[in-house]
Amino acid sequence: MSSLLESHKRKTKEILVGGRKLIFSQLSLVDFGLIKGRLRKEMKVNTEEKRVRLIKLAKELGDIDSMKLLEKLEPEPSDDDVFQKMEDIKHLTYAAYLSLKYKYPDVTEEETGRLLSLENMEEVVNILFIPDEEKKTKLKRRGGKVVVEKK
Repeated sequence: MSSLLESHKRKTKEILVGGRKLIFSQLSLVDFGLIKGRLRKEMKVNTEEKRVRLIKLAKELGDIDSMKLLEKLEPEPSDDDVFQKMEDIKHLTYAAYLSLKYKYPDVTEEETGRLLSLENMEEVVNILFIPDEEKKTKLKRRGGKVVVEKK
């Protein structure tokens, strides 16, 4: 019995990165699920840390209802919130790492991060997120984030 995946041909592109030609693969929905899960977990940890600080602050101030303070916390992150967080360099690195794992199973996330630079991120982002050759992206750096803009 043959698998559906045997006939599937994932789009790839060879890119010069860190002096080496590497083959990046288009991300699958499973990959996006892994990225989304990681981002949600990170966002939940941040929310929990804020919750603890708010309760502590309410106790220190004494006359503030900690439950009212907790209502001010952000709700569960939406899909849009999660996608916006993908602009962080560390999350783009994770996406590139997932892409490289298809051809280079032994690659680590740390190695991937060392190979990537702002010079090659535009090409990498184009294969990871926008496989259609007609669509291109433009990257801008703002603080610690790389902002992806569609042309």
